[in-house]
Amino acid sequence: MKSLKIVDVKSFMSKLLIQNVFDAFLVSEVTIHTFQRFEMNGKLNRDYYSAEELETLGGRTHAKWGEVRPFAYQIVKGNKTPLSFQISLMLSQKAIDSVLTNQGVLMDSNEVTGLYFHLRYENNELHVVTGTGVKTFTLDKTLDYAWDEQAMKYLKNNEIAYEE
Repeated sequence: MKSLKIVDVKSFMSKLLIQNVFDAFLVSEVTIHTFQRFEMNGKLNRDYYSAEELETLGGRTHAKWGEVRPFAYQIVKGNKTPLSFQISLMLSQKAIDSVLTNQGVLMDSNEVTGLYFHLRYENNELHVVTGTGVKTFTLDKTLDYAWDEQAMKYLKNNEIAYEE
């Protein structure tokens, strides 16, 4: 787990809310504090979809950030910045498989419950905290280190400056 302080909050917010930098990530949860508290659970309500739409979704259980982003943008746009927000994004199963392969992690991807970006904005500071979830307890931190490395690489590739 790494806690990274974002250097240019305005640029990051543009990448998060206007550009498509994080659109492929899945949404775990969103909480935004403005004049009231807004909460979004990223889980898809499968009863809402037709049989055709469910087939298109495949086994996906969570909304993509690109699907939620317009709603989050509507909440935060305006002259005032939010008091705070917490957004938890996670990788899809396919992306988890890719991280494990690319980083040489010898772990069954079915044991990984999530690789996360926790975004926390408060007191005019924005932090990205990486996180991992596994089904069984292990002292092996190989996955944690691999995800931290991959996450920092992702931020650098998208020109997001941070301090450790």
